[in-house]
Amino acid sequence: MNNQLVEVALPLPIINNFIYKVPEDLRDKVSTGKRVRVSFKNRHYTGFIVNSSPEQTISGEIKEVEEIIDDEVLITEDVFLMCKKVSEYFFCSLGELLSSIPLSNRKAEFKDLSRSENLELKRIPDILIEFLKEKKPLLIKGSRDERINMYIALAINEVEKGKNVLILFPEVSDLEYFEEIIRPQRLKTSFISGKLSKRKKEIEWVEIKNGMRTIISGTFPVLFYSIPNLSLIIIDGEEGLSYIKQNSPKYNIKEVAFIKAQLMNSSIILGSDSPSVESIFKVKRKDFSFYELDNDRKKSLRVKFLRSKKVISDELKNEIDKNLKQKNKMIFFVNRKGLGSFLVCNNCGFIKNCKNCNIPLRFHQENLLICHFCGYSENVERLCPGCKSKLRAVGWFGTERVYHELKSIYPEKKIEILDLERCRSKKAQNKIWQEFLYNNTEIMIGTQLILSYKHFDRIRIPLLVLLNPESSLSFPDYRFSENTFHIIDKLLLSVEDEGKVIVQSSGHLHYSIISPLSFNNDLFYKEELLYREIMQYPPFFSIVKLLIPGRKRRSIGTKARKILETIKIHENGFKVYGPNFAPISKLKGLWRVQLILKGDITEIRKFLRENIDVFLKEKINIEINPLSTL
Repeated sequence: MNNQLVEVALPLPIINNFIYKVPEDLRDKVSTGKRVRVSFKNRHYTGFIVNSSPEQTISGEIKEVEEIIDDEVLITEDVFLMCKKVSEYFFCSLGELLSSIPLSNRKAEFKDLSRSENLELKRIPDILIEFLKEKKPLLIKGSRDERINMYIALAINEVEKGKNVLILFPEVSDLEYFEEIIRPQRLKTSFISGKLSKRKKEIEWVEIKNGMRTIISGTFPVLFYSIPNLSLIIIDGEEGLSYIKQNSPKYNIKEVAFIKAQLMNSSIILGSDSPSVESIFKVKRKDFSFYELDNDRKKSLRVKFLRSKKVISDELKNEIDKNLKQKNKMIFFVNRKGLGSFLVCNNCGFIKNCKNCNIPLRFHQENLLICHFCGYSENVERLCPGCKSKLRAVGWFGTERVYHELKSIYPEKKIEILDLERCRSKKAQNKIWQEFLYNNTEIMIGTQLILSYKHFDRIRIPLLVLLNPESSLSFPDYRFSENTFHIIDKLLLSVEDEGKVIVQSSGHLHYSIISPLSFNNDLFYKEELLYREIMQYPPFFSIVKLLIPGRKRRSIGTKARKILETIKIHENGFKVYGPNFAPISKLKGLWRVQLILKGDITEIRKFLRENIDVFLKEKINIEINPLSTL
């Protein structure tokens, strides 16, 4: 009897799938989508059958499937097809995508999930209903509370027609805020995030699959749940960079939502207080419809600009003194952790770098140098190992430096730091917030971690201080100006009406800083789109990063030149830049060389598909429109 072969996707960060032989006693159970137990490189894995009759000629020995786990196919056809499309679109592992789904053969248990009849729903404007009928993506701009109230009204409108709705949030804190608002209304709602236990995820998956939930909300994993009769997908906080997934498998979560919407014939809404550059571009091109909710966000703020190279200038100290005298609380925003500086030799130019990452070690209190990428640390040595001259701390200052400066001026005042160096757990972060909002803390110094507090937009403080906000623009990456804009725009939510914002910088201020402070977001979008068009960045052109990591520089240099030769032969509709060492040339012990492809994504993807065997053989990491080119 001829061998029956199956193609299996494994939960490993590799694009290709593998062929296995099915023993005769298991052949009746073979079906695409079922989980199987197989051996790969002397280890056992649970993979998925992705093709039950592959047309391939295999030479050499073929390993056997050890076990077919499922009696029936648990993964639905729409989710399986979505995972395949995502894998092909982003050149990421199909096995990893499929393995992220909390499949279960549990039976659904009926629960009384009848909703309250006393809901006060926001009226849905007729124009929004018309937009949704067009099936064109719709961008809604408005404050968080206004957006959420509209989402609930839109969702109930769909549920009453017998349909289901998916609402996606960028962070767990955003989901928790939504849950606080909607849970008392006793709607058939699921709340899915990475915080749920494996068992709870499986129960939710079964209930959603069986139609027991009608409004499904969550962070990105919920996209891979099977949702019957899905008519509307809402992506809240669509500007969030957390929608670009950084660990394997890497993909753009918003684009995955669009793939799901296309497969399910669903309408799609994007919501934001300050939309992404890409979404504004698509509104201008008429690819997206646009609707702005009544927005009372504009306040009368007093903004004062100071220029100083000191941490706390005399003018800034005067402002702090006034506020403390009036018993006002204040927030200092600093874009860097620790002391923020690194050690340099003025004589020979030596910089104390991390031995694993080839980037400067950051100076911290207690005479420690710490790498903010891999966590490596060592004690400070003040003499240059080469010329024995004294090392000097240079660079932007961080949260610890600001803390010690303020503490030296106001030793009796209670001052707290909120950054990941001091408090990694949510419990520790919430404790600092409680002390600041309700107890004795008068000054909080924080990085952008302060924005993760779920009630941040409900805080009202008299004084916000932005220290060197331009420091975030020093990274060589095109997204950092937009990120700076969004951070400042959100920070302003915390300032009370007639409150004061002090911006202390050491140089010229970028339009990404000026525009939110003047409530002129149109200025930012105009300047940023012009810059990106000139520089041929997204959304005008696509970028693909080909990253070649390795322990030996010579070896990865040879690989990079070989890849460049392949590209030059097929180059059409796009340009190649490099190969060069990545801006972070060594990370966690691996050297990193990259090539950047810039141009028409259709042509780039066609080239990648035609030469995928070369990239697989050389173990090249492919990222489509990456979060960072560092």
